[in-house]
Amino acid sequence: MIGIAHEIDDATKYSFQWYKNAVAKLPFPVIEILQQSVIKENVERILSDSPGDSIIFFDHGNYTSLIGYNKQPVISTSRPEILKDREVFTMACQSARDLGPAAMNAGCKVYWGYIEVVTFDTAALPAFEETLSSALVFRWRDKLEWSEVKRRVLELYDKYLNDEKIPTLSKLWLQQNRDRLRVYPLDPLPNNSTPRCQVSRALARLFGLKFLSWLRKIRERLFGVSPGYP
Repeated sequence: MIGIAHEIDDATKYSFQWYKNAVAKLPFPVIEILQQSVIKENVERILSDSPGDSIIFFDHGNYTSLIGYNKQPVISTSRPEILKDREVFTMACQSARDLGPAAMNAGCKVYWGYIEVVTFDTAALPAFEETLSSALVFRWRDKLEWSEVKRRVLELYDKYLNDEKIPTLSKLWLQQNRDRLRVYPLDPLPNNSTPRCQVSRALARLFGLKFLSWLRKIRERLFGVSPGYP
């Protein structure tokens, strides 16, 4: 297993601790890429040296990428095959919309993530930590099937949504996160054959999806993090 996590802002100060808390519960050693080491070159090298290993990634993301310490993509739709034969868990924002399906189409076994922004607040931190990170413990410590992992996590969301002690605003974020969770292949993949951006659709019609994928790679190399659209 490969654990990737970094702390670059206020939000990741919390999620980085959640990562450490969860990994400490696992009954086996984890190959870790942490903090300043979370850059594309390191991630790709270690993943290439560890084919098929499961991946835990905390934290940030966008529709097409998981983001490293230098705020540049470390895993993206430009090379989804790097996730082939792996189980992937991440609480990163948005990555399950485009990166998750691209990874599944490239042979990823499981992709756990969120299709839009993940939100939490400090008024109910234990609830957010449990709902956002417990899946990896259920899967790799308790050895549950992914369908049972998802069921238990949804139960956790429902428990806190019905807890009178949880503030109303926190419940809003919990409900939003619950609705945005996707677990592929348990959930149906969105139809990614048609790009959402009008310019991308036109390019795909004229030159094909392979050309569009190549163009996205060039965009990432020139500008770093891809915008949150295809």
